[in-house]
Parts: sequence; structure tokens; C-alpha cells
Amino acid sequence: MNECNIVISFHLPEAMKQSSPADISRFQRSLRRKLIESGRFYIVQTEFDGVAALRVAIIKTYDHLGRFGSVTGNSCGAGS
Repeated sequence: MNECNIVISFHLPEAMKQSSPADISRFQRSLRRKLIESGRFYIVQTEFDGVAALRVAIIKTYDHLGRFGSVTGNSCGAGS
């Protein structure tokens, strides 16, 4: 049985936690662009409460949660 879950995520380094929504949105868009350019992931953008966020669809959740961890971690140095 195939399962599909849509996940909305923000990656915020500690130093950005008090940033403005506009700055957080710019960072999320930049992170998305770097992830796509790395060639390892394709992630779409959405907005959540007026702030840009990362959105992914995970198929067969039980098989791919480990892979999602590499997306939400610092997989391409983009969050440094």
C-alpha cells in the first residue's frame, strides 16, 4: 500500500529564530534554491502563516523518513 504525506518544514539556524518574517522567507527561498541546485532533492515552496516554507511529498513514509532527515538536516551546507 502506498502512502503519501505532504510535509511543510522550516529550517532555521538558532541565529535566525528572532528574525523578521521577511528575512526568514528569504532564507527559506535561498535554502530551497541551494537544495535544488545540489541535485539531490526537488522541494517546492509554499507559505505558512505568511512565511515562505519548504514543502515535500513523501511517498511510502515508512521507507523514506531517513531520507527526509537528510533534507531537514544540513545536507548541502545551505543552512550554515
